[in-house]
Amino acid sequence: MTLACARALRICALLGVPVSAFAQSSRSPTIFSPSSQVGTVNVRAAVVLTDYTVKPLPLLDVVALRSDLADTVSGRTDAEGKLSMSLHVGTYTLRAKTPQPVGGRSYTWAVPVTVRRALVESVQLTNSNASVKDVGAAVATVAALPQATTTLAAPQKPAPAPKTVPAKKVVATDSAKPVVVAAAPAASPFVVKPTPAPSSSRTPDVVQVRPARVNTRGLMLGLALNGSGIRSEDLNSTTESGAGLAGQLGWGFTKNFALLLSASGARIGSVGGNYDLAQVDLGGRWHFVNSVNGIVPFVEVGYAARAATKKDVLVSDGAGTIYPGDLTILGGGVSFGGGLEYFVTRRWALGGSFRWTTGQFSSVRVDNVTMDGFAIDATSGELNMGFSWYPMGKER
Repeated sequence: MTLACARALRICALLGVPVSAFAQSSRSPTIFSPSSQVGTVNVRAAVVLTDYTVKPLPLLDVVALRSDLADTVSGRTDAEGKLSMSLHVGTYTLRAKTPQPVGGRSYTWAVPVTVRRALVESVQLTNSNASVKDVGAAVATVAALPQATTTLAAPQKPAPAPKTVPAKKVVATDSAKPVVVAAAPAASPFVVKPTPAPSSSRTPDVVQVRPARVNTRGLMLGLALNGSGIRSEDLNSTTESGAGLAGQLGWGFTKNFALLLSASGARIGSVGGNYDLAQVDLGGRWHFVNSVNGIVPFVEVGYAARAATKKDVLVSDGAGTIYPGDLTILGGGVSFGGGLEYFVTRRWALGGSFRWTTGQFSSVRVDNVTMDGFAIDATSGELNMGFSWYPMGKER
């Protein structure tokens, strides 16, 4: 073992992180978290009714589900809606549901809570963090629906056809009585024309289909919301995750291939204290530009550089002096993933992507001192949802 590696192990022993975080171990503790301990969670359940009175919720069953293990702890509130639970250190979700409607409403809770060693966490189950369902409103809506009635009009009889009266013509003769000669019937003033039968054929409406506005050439700029997670058998026993932002800069050489530079940063939540995870990717993207509805799937592959940083940790030098410092672990890897984009206009597209990265952290930096020679395997993933701008794109 080199002198730099020996100094790094002495430093890691005072970071609130087990030494086995930087060496192969079967315990797999978290590099930024303490060992498992016990904490207390005090729960108070009460809701505010429509008349602004506070209603405690007695005999409410509350279940604490641990996010990383299949462990559950349950309890029931007392007459004042209070409950105290002793839980092991970790992240939990408190779930509860009112067995009967309260003031015509049903309340359901799913509240996250983090239990820390020898500390007391207070959780309020109120209207503000509950899913509320108005039970009475649904019944009233059904009762208020009007009864549909159908009125049938009486059939009308067809009007009788006009009668044709034959005209008579009187012709004068030499006899005493005139002779009546029948003449042709006079034309009726009412002419009834037959109504043509409706045509069964109908001319279809002409729909003009516009070509999709897909532009994947030239400059591309992107901004997205980022969700990241990281897991390592050498660093942590569970996947730790957090949220942040991501940006992209690329150039489309053809309608199908583009070179892309991506950068993301997220604040990762941990029981032992939050830390920052940053990643930069340089690689290629292949667009499958073959649709007419503006949707373009793609795949990506490239090289990734990652860094995890935590502020103000305890550091020990070679002489045994302890002082606060900033710890950073660095490394590289390979990333690949995919996603899709929908072109709303000629230059703007909405989309999402998922990227998976595997590699090693090979360096440890404390303030301005960097030590190499580590091999810490770690995998990470990130989900991005945002928009892209193609100011120089051309119609395909």
